This record gives sequence, structure tokens and C-alpha cells, in this order.
Amino acid sequence: MMQLQPGLSAMGAVRSTVAAQGPLGLYKGMLAPLATVAAFNAILFSSRGAAERVLSPDGAPLTTGQAVVAGAAAGVPVSLMATPTELLKCRLQAQTSKPPPGVVFSAEEYRAGRALFRGPGSLLQAIVKYEGPAAMFRGLVPTLLREVPGNAAYFGVYEACKHGLAAQQGIPVSQLSSLSLMTAGGIGGAAFWIAVYPMDVIKSCIQTQSAFAADRYRGVLDCGARLYRSGGWAAMWRGFGPCFARSVPANSVAFLVFERVKAALTGSYSAEVPVQHS
Repeated sequence: MMQLQPGLSAMGAVRSTVAAQGPLGLYKGMLAPLATVAAFNAILFSSRGAAERVLSPDGAPLTTGQAVVAGAAAGVPVSLMATPTELLKCRLQAQTSKPPPGVVFSAEEYRAGRALFRGPGSLLQAIVKYEGPAAMFRGLVPTLLREVPGNAAYFGVYEACKHGLAAQQGIPVSQLSSLSLMTAGGIGGAAFWIAVYPMDVIKSCIQTQSAFAADRYRGVLDCGARLYRSGGWAAMWRGFGPCFARSVPANSVAFLVFERVKAALTGSYSAEVPVQHS
């Protein structure tokens, strides 16, 4: 919501959402990404693993540079899953009021952007009906431009931090403490969003704009230029604070849990890492 409404603070967004839609309104649009998070991570891991085998066929640990390349490669297939799920999430989050039970809207109301949806299922049906199945991939280009460099930074910075902390302490990477792994994970998550947050704002604007709008964005560059003209560079960073505050602890815990569970199950340290940047 903050990305789409200039001048809205984090607390302002919370107050307006709760007032209009109740406390559950704070979680609107989350069902689609939650339902696909396992598949998202499966695609990420398998893609990164395939890239890792190509870059290091002898099984040697990846260098930081190789981790960057592997992360970038993994960003391509995950974009194909992220685009439709985030389209549903962003459009539901852009709704400023709660639809009444049993509401029925006309084609004209949908095209005018006045239709309201209670969940991802009804929104998905409407998009396919009125815009066609291909519309589910609106925003694919900015999603690719977010995921490819974002995951390159995410994995690369995480690996660099791990090796840097291990060297500083004079120990193997496999012996890093929980605090060190959490530190590296938090920094990796922060690196993702610092690297690509403006592109995420552009993606959200493109995905939430009506396909039938007369002045709709012509692409990434047009959207970015309009955002800059309307609010300067600050417009490209709307909502960054809450995103950053969520990402750092989430990635700290995600990395720690993954590494410890993986080590317990296999008896060895894993170079693979989880994704928790969104």
C-alpha cells in the first residue's frame, strides 16, 4: 500500500487499513504467496543447485563470484512463479475497502477498476475472464529485473559474509556460530532489497494498474520516469522501511534454521541457502 500511495507512513497505512477493512485487512493478498512458498523455494533450490553443478563440477565450495552467478541464474525460473502470485497479492493489497458478501460486479465495473474481490480465487477468475490468461504474467519483466540481480546480491553477500566472519575468527565456515550465521543471513536479506527495491516499486505499480486504463504504463522505463517526475527519487523508495525491518530478522532466522537443520540431517555443512527475502 505504501508503494502505491505517496505520503502514507507505515502507521498511517496500518490505521487506514484497519479502519476500512478490520485487522484481517493487514493480511490481505497473502494467501497466494503463502500457498506457493514451498514450490517457490523448490524451484529456487533446484535452479541454484543446477547452476552450482555447472560452475563447480568437482563439488568444490562456490567462490563468492560463483555464488553471485548461481543466484542470478536462479532468479530467472523463480520469476515465472513470483509474477502471477505477486500480481494477485498486489491487486488485493491495493483495494482500499472490503467488498460486501456476495458482491457481483459487471464487466464495465471491472474495466473501470471499481470491482472488489474477497480473495485470490475470485480475482484470478476475473483476470482470466476479462484480460486473458497471459495477463497473469503482467509485470514479468520488472520481476526478472528484481529477482536476477536481487538473488545475485542475496547469495553473493551471504557467502561473502560467511567467509569473512570465518576468516576473522580463524575457523572453518562449517564452525560458524548461530550468531554469525544470523548476521550473514540478515545482511544478505538487506542486500537483496537495497539492490533492487526501486524495481519492486515499479513492478507493483505496473501490476496494480488497470489493463484498460487510457494512460497505462508502456513499460519499466515509462513507469520509472513517471514515478520520478511525480515524487523524485524518494518515490522509488516508498515503503522501504517496513520492508527492510521485516527482511533482516526474517532472513537471519531462515538462514540459521536451514543451516542447522541441514547439518543435523546430513552431518555436513551445506553450501545451499534458503530464500526469505520477500
